[in-house]
Amino acid sequence: MKIKLLLLSLLSLMSAMICRAQTASDYITQGRSYLAVSNIVSASVSFSNAVALSPNDPTANVFYGLSRLFALPSQPAVSNFLTTLGVPTTGRNIYQWKARLPHDAQRFPIAPAGVSLSDCTALARGSVLSEIIGAEANLAVVTDTNFTLALTVQDTSITAVTMDYGDIQLIRSFLDGMEYFVYNTYDWNLDVQLTVLRSLYSSNTFDIGTLLSEYPSLLTFSTTNDLLSAKAAFVKSANTYFTASSIIRNRPADVTRLFNYAPDDAQDETPFRETLFDVTSSLTNGPVLLEVNSNYSILLSSTFSGAQAPRAFLPRIYGRGFVAGSLPDATFGGIVGGLSDHSAEGGLSEHFNAIPEIIPGQGPGVQFHIHGIAGRGYIVQSSSNLLNWSNVFALVAYDGNYPFTNRLGNNQSNSFYRVVDSTSHMPPPINDNFANRIPVSGYGLLGTSYDINATTENSEPGNGFASIWWSWTAPASGQVVVLARGTPGYPGMDIYTGSELGALNQVPVINSSYYHNGTLFQASAGQNYKMQALSFGGQGAVQLVIGALPNLVVTSPITGTILSNHSITISASANDSISQITSISYSIYSNVFVVQKGTVNGSSMNLIITNLASGFYSVSETASNLLGLNISMGQGVTLQ
Repeated sequence: MKIKLLLLSLLSLMSAMICRAQTASDYITQGRSYLAVSNIVSASVSFSNAVALSPNDPTANVFYGLSRLFALPSQPAVSNFLTTLGVPTTGRNIYQWKARLPHDAQRFPIAPAGVSLSDCTALARGSVLSEIIGAEANLAVVTDTNFTLALTVQDTSITAVTMDYGDIQLIRSFLDGMEYFVYNTYDWNLDVQLTVLRSLYSSNTFDIGTLLSEYPSLLTFSTTNDLLSAKAAFVKSANTYFTASSIIRNRPADVTRLFNYAPDDAQDETPFRETLFDVTSSLTNGPVLLEVNSNYSILLSSTFSGAQAPRAFLPRIYGRGFVAGSLPDATFGGIVGGLSDHSAEGGLSEHFNAIPEIIPGQGPGVQFHIHGIAGRGYIVQSSSNLLNWSNVFALVAYDGNYPFTNRLGNNQSNSFYRVVDSTSHMPPPINDNFANRIPVSGYGLLGTSYDINATTENSEPGNGFASIWWSWTAPASGQVVVLARGTPGYPGMDIYTGSELGALNQVPVINSSYYHNGTLFQASAGQNYKMQALSFGGQGAVQLVIGALPNLVVTSPITGTILSNHSITISASANDSISQITSISYSIYSNVFVVQKGTVNGSSMNLIITNLASGFYSVSETASNLLGLNISMGQGVTLQ
């Protein structure tokens, strides 16, 4: 009996000693020894045991959070899915991954039957997402801003590196971003068989148009249950990024960590961070003007409303291109403000083929509208048999829309017409030479041409890189303003009288005391004027506008006045003898900085701007008309 009791006592003592020996620190050491021999699965188990014993140990949580991600390929659900895809079980080692998808003789992957993209998103939404969320929670345990963790070559199998609190926050931001991505893609209907995708690719017939046609529910919402979770994940990702960025950017210059910030990185990181801040603010503050580009506003909350799925924002797609002018909503459901249809489509055209569209018009002869991409060049061609085509007219779209009338002067209503994108090889414009100037009459928007591949002639006046010509006979005497607009080269406009290129007389320009756009001169009724638009660099579409400057009357403020009550009253009205006043805008400057600005639609303005500090202010008002002509006046006042 004594021997049995002694043995039992020894066994109990040994068991207690073993239990006491397996501390969190011991499991961390054990896990790192597994890392040294590239056994990520066993390492992750050891780190998990360490966290179980010491849930608030930052080192244990960092090791477990990272290792559980790298061990994902060995998780049953992920491993089984890889097997379903045909990935060999041998060679699945994250340190030396050699397992590859099966492929054909052209080394194109072979897709397994019965597997769709939605199976991939379902896996991500299940097993993968749970590990992502778990890993982020592990890293969130690190709250000490002075935390550091030195990783050896044995830990990483690549190089030694030290992680600190900033590195941890940046990794958390990435994981939160992945959570946001998984929630979003799971909500979208991506039920497309991989075998179908492979068949389209391998036969060289893949195009988005065919795919959308065969799968009418593709990119619609399969569920909206995860939208709020996606929103929360996005906010977490942004906030942890701001924390990480602040720490990493302000580290001492001699400190090297996992993620490092060099002065050159500011060029990309600063606008990204400022834009991310604006986007995040829009979730709670309504539309926010972007700091990086104040022409646009953002309202990200619209993406989480579930009102419209991604497919609702797609233009009409045929084959591998989209139809110009068919973008259903340039705001993308209210997400983006300030983006016009033609600028949005211009951005799309940089990545996808934009197909111009012909919209039949009404009237005698051949008339139709062409929807294209602003700034791109097109050639209108005609044919009587759909086999042989001849060029009829060349154009560069100004705002994406161009009204075409057959310029040959004969009725070709029995002909077929097509529009071909010829941006890279446009012919010189029809009014390139003085002798081929285009005659126009009246007032308003009188013509659209372009200066791509335009030239200059011998004895031609002006010092631009290229020029195009119009001629105009004044219907009445009076001040006239001529504006050439549209090309990136900001074309200048010179006015001449005379009939021979080498014997032209330049018409004097009226130097107005007010700022205005265009060239202002005194026209005489019946006089024929030659108008030369000069390009100074960038080339593209050019619109000719002839009209009158708006008449702007400002009754308040009055230059030189001293005002009290820290307020400025702005009273102004405008009229136009040819066009219609569309708006009056104002700006208030202190030194060179804008204090306040705004616009009132219509032909009058009466505002009181309050809560201004004492000092000198410059105030300006600008009246604009339908033709895009404007005039500005300015005053200087002092507040006391």
